[in-house]
Amino acid sequence: MAWWFALATTPLALACVAYAVVHASFEHPGAVVLLSFAAALGVRGEIRLGNIGFATEFVPIVVAAILEPWSAPVVALATIADADWRVQFKALNVSSSVMAATAAAVAASTSGSPWLSAALGTTAYLIVNMAIHGTFFTVTKTMAPRELAAMAVASFLATATLTVPIVGSVAWLGEQFGAMVVPLVLVPLAVTQYFHGLYHRKVQLTDELAEKAQVLARTNLQFAAAMVKALDARDAYTAGHSAAVAVYTRDIAREMGFDDETVRVAHLAGLLHDIGKIGVPGRVLNKTAPLDDEEYELMKSHAAMGAEILGEVDLYEDIAILVRYHHERIDGRGYPDGISGDAIPAISRMISVADTYSAMTTDRPYRDGMPTEKAMSILRECRGTQLDQDFTDAFLRILIVADEAYQRGKQTDFEVEVAKHQALSEVEAEAVRLNEPHPAGPPAPAAPNVPMLPAAVDGELVEVDLEREAA
Repeated sequence: MAWWFALATTPLALACVAYAVVHASFEHPGAVVLLSFAAALGVRGEIRLGNIGFATEFVPIVVAAILEPWSAPVVALATIADADWRVQFKALNVSSSVMAATAAAVAASTSGSPWLSAALGTTAYLIVNMAIHGTFFTVTKTMAPRELAAMAVASFLATATLTVPIVGSVAWLGEQFGAMVVPLVLVPLAVTQYFHGLYHRKVQLTDELAEKAQVLARTNLQFAAAMVKALDARDAYTAGHSAAVAVYTRDIAREMGFDDETVRVAHLAGLLHDIGKIGVPGRVLNKTAPLDDEEYELMKSHAAMGAEILGEVDLYEDIAILVRYHHERIDGRGYPDGISGDAIPAISRMISVADTYSAMTTDRPYRDGMPTEKAMSILRECRGTQLDQDFTDAFLRILIVADEAYQRGKQTDFEVEVAKHQALSEVEAEAVRLNEPHPAGPPAPAAPNVPMLPAAVDGELVEVDLEREAA
C-alpha cells in the first residue's frame, strides 16, 4: 500500500515542484539553499517531549513560502534527508511535504502581513500533510479513524500553537532586515535541534541496549537454573543446598557492608557454585556412604568443571572465577589451585563459609544434619585456617539471631532464589568487577588429606572432615 501511495503522490509532487520552479523569483538563492539545509536538519533531528516526538522541517519551508514566493516546494525537497531508508516511505514523505509546501505558498500569498501569512501558511501545511498521512493510516488500517482524528486534532493544535509565533517572528525579521537574516536565525536553531535529536537517539539506543542486555542475562540465568534443576534430578540435595548457600552468601555480603552490586553477584555465585556437579558421575553423587579417596577426587573436580561451564557464557566469566575458587582455603590447602589468603576472591571466601555450614546442617543420605550449635562451634574452630575469619564471624552473628528455619536452610527454594536474583538485578548484563585480584597461581599438587577436626559440643568430642562434607 505504501508503494501505491508513493506512485500516486510522487507525480503530483513533481508537478508542484515544476510549477514552483517556473513561477518562483529566486531573488535570494543563498537564502533558499540555507533554508533547504535547515529543512534537512529539521527532518533528521526529531524533538522529543516525553513520549511525543515531532520534526520541525516545515518551519523553514513555511518561512520560505512567505519570504521567497513559490520557493517552498523546492525547499521541501530537502526532506529527502529523512532517516527512513525505505524508498516507498521516503517518496511518500517527500511528496507529502512538497504538496503541503505548495498549499502553504498559496495560503501565505493571500496576505501581506507576516504574522497572518505565518498563521495561514502553517495551517495549510499542517492540514495537507496530516490529510495525506491520515489517509494512508486509514487505508492501511494502521490506526482507527476515531483514534487518528483525535490524535490529528491534538497534534495540530499543539504544533500550530508552538510554531506560528516562531514562523511569524522569523518572517517579520526577514521583512525588516532582509531575506538573508532568516537563515542566519533558523540554521543555528536547526543545528541545535539536530544535535538534540542525536543525543536523544543515543539515549534511546542506550536504553534499548540495556533492555536487551537484561533479556540476554535473564536468559543465561534461566539456562543456568535449568542446569541446576537438571542436576537436582540426579542429586536431590544440590538444588536446595544451592538455594541455602545463595541466601547465606548474600547475607554475609550485606552484613559486611558490601555494595548492592557485590551483594547481587554474591547471591548469583551462591546459586551456581555447585553447577559443576552436573559432570560428576551419578554413583558418586548418590552414594549413601562417605566417599572413598577416588570418589572424593572425582567430587573435587566439580569446582573447576563449574568454572569451565560458566566460562563459556560471556556474562558469567567473572562468576566462573568465583565458582572455581569456592573450595580454596585460607591456609592454601584447598583446591583446585591451592591459593591462599586474600588471593582468594572475597565472594569465593563467603561461599566457602556458607557452603561449609550448609553441608554440615543438611540431611544427607548417609547421615542426619548436625545440630546448629555444633556446626557453629566447628565454624569458630575453622577461622583462619580453612575459612576467612571476618566472613565467618559475620555469618555467626547472623545465625545467632536467626530463626530455626533460616539456621537449617529450610526456608529456601532454588526457583524462588532465581526469581529473587532477577528482581534484585537492575542490569544483569554487567558482571561483577571486584577490586580484589584474582590470580589463579601456579598449578598446585593435589591437596593433602585434611585431618579430622575435633570439636567439643556438650562435652562430647566429635570428628568432622569438613572438606569431604562440603564436597
